[in-house]
Amino acid sequence: MASEKDAHIGRRLLQARVSKGLSQDDLGSMVGVSFQQIQKYEKGLNRIGSGRLWDLSVALGVPIAYFFEGLADRGKTATSASELADTRVTHSMVEVARAFGAIEDTNVKSSFLRLLKATSGKV
Repeated sequence: MASEKDAHIGRRLLQARVSKGLSQDDLGSMVGVSFQQIQKYEKGLNRIGSGRLWDLSVALGVPIAYFFEGLADRGKTATSASELADTRVTHSMVEVARAFGAIEDTNVKSSFLRLLKATSGKV
């Protein structure tokens, strides 16, 4: 019997596959399973193991977290969502770090850093 979580992850898999214009057979070939197995994953009939979920995320070009977006929080963890948000490295953060690293003028770097601190409220 499919759990609510398995069904949710399966729906997210289906959405990602369709948005990429892939058939079940195409995706199955990319990750080394049959199209029938992809069907079972999408319907939530079979649980997707962590390694296979990684393969699917790479094949579909989505982060692992994509599959869990919208899944209802069933309980509290020791770490709050705000704490996780503070430690998560986003694509934007990487872009800022790369751009900052490419600045050669130390005065410009200092000014930019002051601007970031002032606008973030973390002076």
